[in-house]
Order: sequence, then C-alpha cells, then structure tokens
Amino acid sequence: MIKNLPLLFLFLLLNLQVKANEPEEMRAVWLTTNYQLDWPSETGVSDRVIMRQKAELVKMLNQLQHVGLNTIFFQARLKGTVFYHSAIEGQSKYQTGKAGVRSSFDALAFVVEECHKRGMKCHAWMVCMPLGGKKYIQQNGLDAFVRKNSSFITLHQGEYYLEPSAVQTADYLASIAEEMVRNYNIDGVHLDYIRYPENAALYPDRKRYDKSGKKESFAQWRRNNITNIVYTIYDRIKAVRS
Repeated sequence: MIKNLPLLFLFLLLNLQVKANEPEEMRAVWLTTNYQLDWPSETGVSDRVIMRQKAELVKMLNQLQHVGLNTIFFQARLKGTVFYHSAIEGQSKYQTGKAGVRSSFDALAFVVEECHKRGMKCHAWMVCMPLGGKKYIQQNGLDAFVRKNSSFITLHQGEYYLEPSAVQTADYLASIAEEMVRNYNIDGVHLDYIRYPENAALYPDRKRYDKSGKKESFAQWRRNNITNIVYTIYDRIKAVRS
C-alpha cells in the first residue's frame, strides 16, 4: 500500500512539463556519486583514471537512454564538496581520491554534454543542509570551512549542518546554485536535504528563535526559514537564467 498518496500525485503533476499543449513525461533517475554508489568505480586524477571515469558515465547514460529515461539527476554537490570546477567548494575525494586535490575532469560539464547528445535533460542535484560528522569533516578537508563559518553552522548529534535560520545559509546555498546555473547548461537544480535534520525536536535552535523576536510559532518560524532558503535560491537562479 502506498502511503502519502496525495504527495505522490503532487510529485507526478509537478514533473509534467507542457509543450505545445502536450504533456512531456519526466522519466528520471538519481545518479548517485556519494560514497561512489553509482559512479565512479575508481578515484584519481591521472589520465587513465579520468578515461575510465568518462567511459563509465558514457556506458551508464547509454543504458539509461536505452530503457527510456529522459532525465538525469546528477549528484553534483555532496556535503561541502562538488563534482565540478567550483570557485566556492573543492572537488570531492570520491572523484579525485584525496581531499584538496583538483582533477582536470569536470564531471558535471561532461554529463550535461553527454545527456544533451542523447536528447536527455540533466539536473544538478545538490545536498543542501548536512555537512557531515567530525570524521567526514576531517577526511574531506572541511575543517577550515567549519571554523571560518561557525556562525551559521550548527552541531547536532555529532553532525554539522548549515543553520536554516541564518541568513548566511540561504546566501551560501544560493551562491552554489547560481554558480552551477551560470557556468553549466543544466536543465534544473535538484534540492536534497532542504530541511531540518532527523530528530528535529532535539535540534538546538530554540535560543535562535527566542532572539529572533518573531511572533509566529516556533514550528512556523522553522518552516519560514526553509521557505526563505528555497526562495533565495530560486530568485538567484532566475536572475541568471530566467
């Protein structure tokens, strides 16, 4: 039995794009790069590894096209690291093999080009709020980022998160989305973890709410924080490409 059936219908409706009065069905897949779940099978920055990474993507896209999919959600941003050439965040060690190393291979640019060759659309999928636990932060070279931006980062049950109530968070995530839209011919931005973390009842932001002076309820204040982030990202993207 399918739970939350109205939400499922809403999802399906939102993914119908109308062209010439005919609905275009979105048949999509998430191409996961986190922990190298779907890609790549090997990390590194050598020519041999890059050739293998490219070949794997081509093979995967061919297979997905063959079974009738027309949209790829490519996981372009993980927890504070990315799979493209960014001036904001470093490349993921799940591509390069080591934090702080830059590969000449821009995976997002390659996937977008290969998708469009096949008549497929490519959305850049970005993880938003989580940054990872202390071990992850150290392994991915994010120590300096966390220290520098501690004013809008919250530690919750051993994991670091961008603080939803901080104006810096909305601006930071919007700058990442803007960078992708400005530099890559992507067909959409796919937002993941655009919410409060698990066990949100224990999330330590009550003092922030009290200091905000807002008259809405605590729950509504939280909802408004997330809404503000989404609108900020939306407005920044539309200012670049309407």
